[in-house]
Amino acid sequence: MVTEIDTGTSAVRWVRDGLNAGRLDVLHELIADGFTLHLPPHITKRPLVGVAGATRFIEDFHRTWSSPHTVIEEMLVGTGKVVLRLRTAARHRGPFRGAPPTGHAVEFTQTCVFELAEDGRLTRGWVETDHLGIAITVGLAPPYGVTGPRKAFAWAVRTGFRRVGRRLVAPKPGEPPVGAPDVDAEVVVTDAGVTDKRREANSVALRRWIAECVNQQAVHICPEIFHADYEGHSPPHAEPEPVFGPDGYAKFVTGILTGFPDAVASIEDLVAVGDRVVCRVRMSGTHLGEYRELVPTGKPFAISQIVVCRMRDGKIVESWQEIDALGLLLQLGYVPTKGFSPLGIVRWLGALGASIQRTARKAHR
Repeated sequence: MVTEIDTGTSAVRWVRDGLNAGRLDVLHELIADGFTLHLPPHITKRPLVGVAGATRFIEDFHRTWSSPHTVIEEMLVGTGKVVLRLRTAARHRGPFRGAPPTGHAVEFTQTCVFELAEDGRLTRGWVETDHLGIAITVGLAPPYGVTGPRKAFAWAVRTGFRRVGRRLVAPKPGEPPVGAPDVDAEVVVTDAGVTDKRREANSVALRRWIAECVNQQAVHICPEIFHADYEGHSPPHAEPEPVFGPDGYAKFVTGILTGFPDAVASIEDLVAVGDRVVCRVRMSGTHLGEYRELVPTGKPFAISQIVVCRMRDGKIVESWQEIDALGLLLQLGYVPTKGFSPLGIVRWLGALGASIQRTARKAHR
């Protein structure tokens, strides 16, 4: 069901007053005692706690991005939980993982899951962001396809020359903002008119997707889980083209299982709201095969993701995936972890080449 958005809710104010306006003075009105905010470990090793943690998150956000404008593309309101799909446009004005400010216009997506206290304040939150898209845009990470040490070295040199040859400064005060600090929400999905039986049937499809399609590698059952009109969306740097139909998803997941044949996924939380089902998933495995032209490194990985699914006739007909693709590439060694000093680049290239050669030798034994 689509309703008007309540602009007074804590989740909406998190976007309007926090992400867009940077108002630290109102965070105590939005954040409950004991609040924890969970982010990928390459952003922060431990959850951010309380008003102080929320303040740090908002301060870092505005230190990195000039005039951010975040739009709520979808808001799901369930019992005690709210899910937001967001899109932000901004300019890069502060350090991001060691990259100096470039002034680049950047657009990225986020998906947030918030738990609410009885008074409506936020008690816990999980945020997944298209950090890979950001890193590629500001020149901190190579795009997919830059695989071996030779290509990686050429990319690093080109990136370094561009940085030296261009004056990298933060946008000047008074620069026209990328977007006004308001909330442009399209739809809110609630449970109104949806039975418990229907919500449970929708949830079963997602559990089968993880348990059977992924963990048991039963790709042949995709038509039982994915609707004939299925369309899957991912951040463009993680998956450039949408995935269409059960056959399209079967090809997509086969590619993952080829690169990571021991991959295992687990559902950490599942939220059913209206005709939507949202799951927080953690996946782990080992890079033993080629994936998206990434030569196998033999390295283990563990990443998180949030997937929002729209259901029809008990099957997934559309999905939006926010996955920690940057965390994956960092763990596989395909993105530098120490910035772009000459010594850091040499160490990165050496480690990447060594892991590729070591894995190749094991495969030929």
